[in-house]
Amino acid sequence: MDHTKNYTEFIKIIIHSVKTAQNHGNNTKSQLT
Repeated sequence: MDHTKNYTEFIKIIIHSVKTAQNHGNNTKSQLT
């Protein structure tokens, strides 16, 4: 089992989720103004 690879994929997913959340937040702000 290559735990390092799994960990890297896990980090990628988290980073992608954070970026998606930030983009969604920015879109919401732009709609409010």
